[in-house]
Amino acid sequence: MKERASPSDTATGNLPPLDPGNATFVDFAGRLGHDLNNLLSTVIGSLGLIREENIANEDQEGQQLVDDALSASRDCADLVDRLMIAAGKQLLRPQRVAVNSILRRLTPLLTQTLPDNIDLQVSLAPGLPDLDVDPDRLEAAIIDLVVNAREAMPSGGELVISSGAGKASGTRLALESDRLYVQISVSDVGSGIPEELRDRVLEPLFTSKPSSAGRGMGLSMVNGFVYQSHGALSIDSEPGRGTRVTLHFPPAD
Repeated sequence: MKERASPSDTATGNLPPLDPGNATFVDFAGRLGHDLNNLLSTVIGSLGLIREENIANEDQEGQQLVDDALSASRDCADLVDRLMIAAGKQLLRPQRVAVNSILRRLTPLLTQTLPDNIDLQVSLAPGLPDLDVDPDRLEAAIIDLVVNAREAMPSGGELVISSGAGKASGTRLALESDRLYVQISVSDVGSGIPEELRDRVLEPLFTSKPSSAGRGMGLSMVNGFVYQSHGALSIDSEPGRGTRVTLHFPPAD
């Protein structure tokens, strides 16, 4: 891990961030998520009671059926949570955090998730101001970006996580142009994002992968979290050369 003395330049040529504050989407997601969570809490609680009864009666077949139903219900609850995150309607627990400390702590875990043909490099700018964000959600966002980068490089290559600071001037981000923002970037040398998909990659449930590969919530979840944290997400990508995703956060007061 190396420390670099100069802050990163603000990225240019960024996609304007998808606004999770779109009134129709947020209202729909909020109402649906609230109602579904209430229903799922009842279902999961009731299944738990039935499971305990099956265990007491040594009903292994019934216990297996309940376990399958519990697993499906929890998956559904997780999907609802992801929808709420993508809509910027999640419950956040912000606290003062040091970006570089989080990145240092995550590095060993991230290294273990990468195959041998991917070289993880971490470049941290010293002296960055703290952030006022939910640390668990920030870690989850970084992990999501690294997973996306890993999947974009099946043949391997260099994956770079960097921290820095810069202004939003010269970009199309919906941020104050003269304010300093703390930036976290994840860069890969993978396939890049085709031009025809660049306006859609932040849409909830959009994915270019086969339907069996997942629900396509990763980038939209990250974008929802950053938006709700008063920041923005930018993407620089070139087909055949790779992608850089940057999270821009205002410093803590």
